[in-house]
Amino acid sequence: MLGFDVSERTISRWMKRASKDPRPGKDWLTFLRNHKEVIAAMDFFTVLTVNFSVLYCFFVISHDRRRILHCNVTRRPTSLWIVQQLREAFPFDSFLGSSFSIGMPSTGWKSRRPFVP
Repeated sequence: MLGFDVSERTISRWMKRASKDPRPGKDWLTFLRNHKEVIAAMDFFTVLTVNFSVLYCFFVISHDRRRILHCNVTRRPTSLWIVQQLREAFPFDSFLGSSFSIGMPSTGWKSRRPFVP
């Protein structure tokens, strides 16, 4: 399939050494269950309209409740537009919490204004 010739002997040696423990799959499932509140899926896809023009859609969904966090559409995506969509989908305070924002003024750190095209 990939253009490599592999002998039956090589496969039989590898199969002897391969782990028969189903635990690695369970470890991944455990990881997903433990962190589902902070995992999000993103997709950037195109949609053809009735008059055959192309629209670009940006879509973010949260894994814990399977709810839509953010969705937006444009005719001409730019890098600045994508950065803005990420800022809107994941606001600064949403993942760092208010305790981080309260503690920051003592360090002299100032929040930047959000990008508005």
